[in-house]
Formats: sequence, structure tokens, C-alpha cells
Amino acid sequence: MRVEIVQHPDAFAALRKDWERVHGSDPEAGYFLSWRWLEQVFRSNPGRWKVLAVRGSGPGTGYVCFLPLSHHTHWSESGQRFKTELKPAGKLAWAQYTGFVCDPAAEEDAIGTIADYLAGAPWARISFRNDGCRRRLDLLLRVFSDAQSYRINSRTMLINNGTVDNLICPRLTLPDDFDTYVQSRLSSKTRQKVRRFWRRYEQSEDLKIVDSTNETFAPDLDALLDMWLLRWTPVRGEKSALKAASRYREVLALSNGIGAIRLSALWQGGRRLGSICCIADDEAKYLYFIVSGRDETAPEPNIGLLLHVHTIKWAIANGMQIYDFCHGNEAYKLSYGAEESLLSNVEIVRRSACEVAQLDPDHIGDAMRKTIEMIEGNKAGAAARACRELLPLIA
Repeated sequence: MRVEIVQHPDAFAALRKDWERVHGSDPEAGYFLSWRWLEQVFRSNPGRWKVLAVRGSGPGTGYVCFLPLSHHTHWSESGQRFKTELKPAGKLAWAQYTGFVCDPAAEEDAIGTIADYLAGAPWARISFRNDGCRRRLDLLLRVFSDAQSYRINSRTMLINNGTVDNLICPRLTLPDDFDTYVQSRLSSKTRQKVRRFWRRYEQSEDLKIVDSTNETFAPDLDALLDMWLLRWTPVRGEKSALKAASRYREVLALSNGIGAIRLSALWQGGRRLGSICCIADDEAKYLYFIVSGRDETAPEPNIGLLLHVHTIKWAIANGMQIYDFCHGNEAYKLSYGAEESLLSNVEIVRRSACEVAQLDPDHIGDAMRKTIEMIEGNKAGAAARACRELLPLIA
């Protein structure tokens, strides 16, 4: 097998048939590794990505595995040198899951081929964040077992003062009808609560849930994120909350561009009480819960419950098989009957003893732009060292 590098939009477009064939055979590859999602990501981030594509060595053999990556060049203050870092390409747009797209029959050989390629490629650090298949990651990590050349770090992702593990993703397997879901997936206490409040909603004359349309998506998303910011800015701080809201907006706008958004709002008369936004994968029959917001001043106590129940009812009625709560094992997610699934967050760091270069020559342009920034920022010493590093690569 051999690795081919794809890093231009036209070349990625030419991969579509092969990508969708392999993706369709791969139970581990979901929406955030689909061709249509990544095409949106790559188009929005020119020059920041590449795909390692594996195919057989013989003539006419097709592709069997893909690893989409993003790349970033930074100046190491401690090492006084440029370094290339590789990350999952989906993280350019806050993908909930990352990993390989691989034909299961070719998994071991194909991932081994990618690992061998990476071992000889120039980079300083590779991160595999939110990888959903530890088995495949372990196949790759076998090549980097030399502790003199590499350091392997497994990192936790705890939030809310350590009470929530963001590497745990609760997923709800959906039955064929809503009554079966309520009866078989919920505890007796939650079952009674769902039935009581949903009955109250159905009998109410002023409560209603309205689904967003293409025409209303932008203002509906603005309203949701405004409510989210009011709730989380005091907790996370303004800078962190605004950054998160921006990333939510990005991932949801990209998904709306391919018709994959499900956004609903609960109203009481003319007052918006709350909203919920999901990504719907009609092919894999997955519904991903991404973000919700509510009016914190509203007296209605079960806004979130009504929105989730509405969404679960819609998912079951439309043949969805999984309602994925995505990152975080908050108790309320588990109360809906979801089961925990664990992701990996692993990075490979190349040690200085390894003789392979840590700056990819393909990214010299990025390094030169950073050198100009040093000069303009009156960092003459660092700029001079940067120039001396780059000179052999361009002379």
C-alpha cells in the first residue's frame, strides 16, 4: 500500500466517489468524517488541511483509507525554531468526532501504512483529539513506541470544576416508537415527569414549539446563542464564552449549508423561552445535539426537557437510530436513557533526539509570514534565528 497526499479542493472533489464508498463501509466514520461535511470545512479553510489517502500498490487499485489532517506552523520560544503541528482536520470547524475513514477489511495494513508515512514525515506534534475508535489509534501508535524519539500523552478533558468529563459522549439508542422509548429507556421518576410535562405542553394554549426554516435559521441561531451567552459568560468569562459561541456558529452554519440542521424554539405567546439545535445525519440515522439556550428569567421550569422530548419524538418519527448528546457526561443527558461512550485525546510529541525534521518544508510560506511578524514586532533576534533556519530550505 502507498500514501498519496491530497491538499487541493479539486483533488478532494475527485475523491468523492471513493471517499463515499469507503465511508459507507466504515461503521466508525460518522457525519463529521463524511465527504460533504469535510468539503465544507476545507472550502472554508484553504491552505490549512491535507488528506493522507491510502490505496493498494497494484495498478488500478482503489483507495481504502483516509486520514484528514490540519496543519499549523508556530515559532517555539523555548526551542527557538519553527515547528509543524498536525491535528484532525475536522477540528478546523469544531467537529464533534474525528479519526480515520477506513475499509474495515484493510484496517490494519492501511493504518500501518499511514503510521509508517508519518514516522518519516516532518512534524513536531500530532494530536488525535475526540477520536472515536481507540482500536485504530492503537494500531497507529505501535509505530511510535520508541521512547527516545517520541512521547505519547493521553490527556483528560474535564470541565465545570472537574465534574464533567468532555471525553464521554452519552448516546441514546432509539426504538421504533416514542411510547416504547418512554416505557423502556426512562426511569419511573423521569417517565412520570416526561409524561406530565408533555401532556401539559400539548394541552396548553400559549406554549408551542416551532421548527426553524432556511429563511429563519440565521435569526433563530442568533437568538439561541444570545441566550447561551447570557447563561455561560458569567461562568466561563467573556472571552471564552464569545469564542465558544463563534465556534458553535461556524459548525452550525456549515451544516446548514448542506441541509443538516434541526433547530427548534419553544415559545410562550410571543416570548421565546428556549431553543435547541442539532445536526441530522439522514444517511447514518444519527441526530447530534450540539447546543441549547433558554431564557433564564422565564418561570417555566422544564424548557430543556420539552425541547429534548420534542427532538427525540421527531428523531423517532423520522427513523433516526441514535440521539447523540455529544461531549460531556452531565447527569441530565443520562436521565434520558443515554449510555456513555468514551473518546480518546492523544498526542504524539517528537523528541529532539529524533533525527526527522520538525518543520514541514511545504509550510515555509507560513514560517516566512511569522518571521515578518517578528520583524514588525521588533523581535530582531528571533527573526534572525528564524531566517537562519529557513535559509537552507529556500536557497
